[in-house]
Amino acid sequence: MTDPNTVSDSWEQRNPVQAPAVQVTFFEDRAEVVRRVLVQVPAGCSWVTLLGAGVFLDDPSVVVKVRGDGVRTLGTRVLRSMRSISELGPDEVKRLEDESRKAERERKEAERGLDRVDRARSRVTALVEAWAQAMERTPRGTQDGMEGWKASFEELQQRMLEALDRAGHFRTDARQAKRAESQALLRLDLGKRVSPDYRAAIEVQLESQTEQQVELEATYRTPCAVWRPEHVARLVTHTDGSHELEVLTLATAWQATGEAWDGVRCKFSTARPARSASPPLLSEDVISSRRKTDQERKQVVVEQRDEAIAKVGIDRGTRKVEEMPGVDDGGEPVSYEASRPCTVVSDGYPFRVELVSRRMPCKVDRVAYPEVTEAVHYRATATLGGTTPLLAGPVWVARGSAMVGRSKTGFVGQGEPFELGMGMDDGLRVRRTFEEKRDTTPVIGTQKVSRKVQLFVSNLSGSERSLQVVERYPVSELEDVKVELTSHRDGQVNARDGFVRYDVTVPRSGTKELLLEYRIEAASRVVM
Repeated sequence: MTDPNTVSDSWEQRNPVQAPAVQVTFFEDRAEVVRRVLVQVPAGCSWVTLLGAGVFLDDPSVVVKVRGDGVRTLGTRVLRSMRSISELGPDEVKRLEDESRKAERERKEAERGLDRVDRARSRVTALVEAWAQAMERTPRGTQDGMEGWKASFEELQQRMLEALDRAGHFRTDARQAKRAESQALLRLDLGKRVSPDYRAAIEVQLESQTEQQVELEATYRTPCAVWRPEHVARLVTHTDGSHELEVLTLATAWQATGEAWDGVRCKFSTARPARSASPPLLSEDVISSRRKTDQERKQVVVEQRDEAIAKVGIDRGTRKVEEMPGVDDGGEPVSYEASRPCTVVSDGYPFRVELVSRRMPCKVDRVAYPEVTEAVHYRATATLGGTTPLLAGPVWVARGSAMVGRSKTGFVGQGEPFELGMGMDDGLRVRRTFEEKRDTTPVIGTQKVSRKVQLFVSNLSGSERSLQVVERYPVSELEDVKVELTSHRDGQVNARDGFVRYDVTVPRSGTKELLLEYRIEAASRVVM
């Protein structure tokens, strides 16, 4: 490890220059920084120290390029040092020490004044007690000399009041002086506090044929800087009843590298430079089999599970291309660039940059999934336009000028149909009831399970509303278990995935009832 003092001296002796950052490329877990600076180099070999890089930079990622005639780089290395620095300079510390001593003197003076007043009050109290004892010894009925006794008591009482008043003032002054002294000591302690200052520099050894001015460009990667995509989706309704979906893509970036990135070009990439580029080696997987037990051959254990339907895109809309690219970023890294220079402060707080804004026509309908929630949601279906995909991330949803909630989206490729939830319709409600009956056929033992789902769609608004209600039923994968729909009242059945869709129009202040009934039959040896 290099001695910090030696490194610090080398920075002063080897032509240190401040290299400002001109470009920052954010990745999902790090950032790549480019710094450029013009330096004057002599003929022959020389060293140049580039300042501005943070101590977290990745040493192997440092690449330095030089632009000039007859000049080349001979070597590059990263130096780090630590020094202790005070919060304030010597003059400020001396001023705080003087304030602390002054506050201490004022506190002691106030405490001495309070002590003097307390002693004076004690003397007056003793005189009052002596006066009272003398009055007790005075014979009863004696009237001579009472005026003198009364005058002396009034004088003592006046002196007592004066002492109490002065004690109150000195006590207040003492409290204020003590508080001022505590604050002065605290400021002095903070001013004398010493904190470590970590610094890093990139040293470059150059060889030039002539004395000239050259441009150095240092590129390196550093952790503690990330970005994530975020979107704002706004539904715009035109006077003719058509709809448009405006999608604004934002880059939300964070950085706590300790570096100053002022007025830099910001790029945001989905590339992963730290990912391993070599495929893993496969190991042998041993598969073994065993004979079923007698109990297992007599029974078929059936379990119900929820299965995600894997498909590219949705079952509505039309693609603009025949074959879609792969998932994530389509198999190729996607890069975005901010339209104007940005300043990203190293404080760890989010910083948002607008990347892409696009408008596209869309279709808007209402949809309800009563098994999940009683609310009815707006759904916008559109085909993604533009030259870049829509990255997965959170979505702020707005209808017109009103923000109605938050949602999320998966990756959407170019020309791919997609849908977004656009908030709830407060004028519609769906209530769901579920009934189940079980029965077993005598002798043969066939099991029968009858289920009945009733849906009540209520329109609380003052106009007619149309919506699509989606309900599901189980799909059997075994011959010993059969599922039969007995009633679905004009619902569109998707027997492959087990969905029933109802297109419903509900009059204002009205209610529509929907019914779904199905029966499950299983052999006696099936355990459900």
